[in-house]
Amino acid sequence: MGLIIKRLERLEAAVHGGGYSKHVVDFSVNTNPLAPPLSLVQLLKHAVCNLTRYPSYKELGELLAELHDLRPSCFLVGSGATQLIYDVALAFYKPGCAFYVASPTFCEYERAALRLGARTFAVLPQEGIDPLFDGVTEHLKEGDTLFLCNPNNPTGSAFYAKQIVELSQELERKRCNLVVDESYVWFSDRKFESIKNVDSQSRLVVIRSLTKLLGLPGLRAGYVVSNPKIMSKLELAQSPWPVNSLVKPSLEFLIKNPKFVERSRIYVQKERERVVSELKKIGISAHKSETNFYLLNTHVFGLNSKDLCKKLLQKRLAIRDCSSFRGLDASWVRVCVKKRRENDFLVRTLGGFLK
Repeated sequence: MGLIIKRLERLEAAVHGGGYSKHVVDFSVNTNPLAPPLSLVQLLKHAVCNLTRYPSYKELGELLAELHDLRPSCFLVGSGATQLIYDVALAFYKPGCAFYVASPTFCEYERAALRLGARTFAVLPQEGIDPLFDGVTEHLKEGDTLFLCNPNNPTGSAFYAKQIVELSQELERKRCNLVVDESYVWFSDRKFESIKNVDSQSRLVVIRSLTKLLGLPGLRAGYVVSNPKIMSKLELAQSPWPVNSLVKPSLEFLIKNPKFVERSRIYVQKERERVVSELKKIGISAHKSETNFYLLNTHVFGLNSKDLCKKLLQKRLAIRDCSSFRGLDASWVRVCVKKRRENDFLVRTLGGFLK
């Protein structure tokens, strides 16, 4: 299958999920259905007193090094994965360079590049909806950067770590950069994780989100993993005081509770497959996903994505209209995996629209 390389000329308004009242069951936000754990909430309550002092974040690299078994100099913590996307784009930007974005995907990669005035291109598949990168390297020149989300938001597709390493090596030979956003890899099989390879790749950057895993989007915490040479560039691009005082106890929780991460991973994978199977029984097919959300095509309901979202909201259910994603049209919606009772409510409600 071939690629379509599309030049992007203007910055467009960002569209994200969430923002609904507490009376709505929100399937539009892709956070961990098992989070936040009560023990972490209690820990953060005790840590609130530290907000009276400026946060210390120098030791956070050591905590992440313990979590991932890498050198502390390979880590940089920031105020959420989205802010780090902008920091990475700034660090790699040079006049005349270009940014390529494997699409359809999260809009903030192209927005980060366009805000810098950089030449920005969407890399779209000629067939299907899952991002591809076969053949993309021939379009990149020295100093260019490729953004890739793995597993991808919103399609849920994923590349194996081996594929990422091979792509990184190919780009390295051309002196190009590869940025892989692994915000949702917490909920996927470990064979998709490329974080262990950053120390041996001179131009590979991996971004991770903590808020997706911990179910605390208000925490605004994430981190970058790369080799120390690139990390020095990223540090210069980052604003002062990049994290708050609650990030340290959150990382300490993850180190002391490794079973929480594995339990979340196993639950999401099993529950996603169960829900997809239940939907299939009533005639609704889900797009194959490797993480904590999946796409549904709205044609089976005889509705476009906007109208289906409106009808579900009347039932106090929120899903994500995907028509704002470049490369997707008004026939796709994204649904996250939640707890069993909530998922069953969604299946019953969607089934009612088929009758």
